[in-house]
Amino acid sequence: IGGDEFAAILNTVDTKLVEQALEKLEQAEKAYNQAESPPVPLQIAYGYALYFPQNTSLETTETMADQRMYTMKRMMKTGK
Repeated sequence: IGGDEFAAILNTVDTKLVEQALEKLEQAEKAYNQAESPPVPLQIAYGYALYFPQNTSLETTETMADQRMYTMKRMMKTGK
């Protein structure tokens, strides 16, 4: 999308599958930080939203996912 941001489009509306994929991502992040002990630990912030064309636009869905990612980034910075 820009800078260090990217988007993944999955062909599912099953939030359980999405959350399982994100859990694997978090596990990989943790494993990398433990194995490599980088001077600045890797942190991955993400947000996701489900797209239903009959209810909302693709742009609105992208904005929602982006807002959720920035909420996560703020939480990571403040520890809350």
